[in-house]
Amino acid sequence: ILGAHARGLTHMLLHSPASVVINREWEEGMASSIRRGMAVVPPGCEAVMIVLGDQVAVTADDLRRLVSAWKGESSTIAASVYEGRAGVPAIFPSWCFSELSQLRGDQGARAILQRNMTRLVHVPMPNAAFDLDTPEDLIRLRERFERKA
Repeated sequence: ILGAHARGLTHMLLHSPASVVINREWEEGMASSIRRGMAVVPPGCEAVMIVLGDQVAVTADDLRRLVSAWKGESSTIAASVYEGRAGVPAIFPSWCFSELSQLRGDQGARAILQRNMTRLVHVPMPNAAFDLDTPEDLIRLRERFERKA
């Protein structure tokens, strides 16, 4: 789901397997992107995985662990846990679709996770704590990966 900078980003995804969906209501905040994504979920879909584009340290292995923890279990939500809280990336089964489609404002799915704490499968994912929002965040990210190299 692309919003504010969709025009500049769309061309970078043309040769990828990604489907590009434009959120023209991006100024409302995160909820509008979730609603836009839910509007294009195909019928019969069992679950959706919500991953934020600014969580740049999340790896494919992190996402595979999330899928493995969920195991197609339709009664549970698989949520990453970082900084002591459940959050996204997370897998929401179809019984969450209506609630995801009704989110409003600059809020994500955290409230849904909080209301369903007893139905969560927790997946430790410290990489999800890092998000890229500012030029200072980019500097920190570069430093982080230079230390690992």
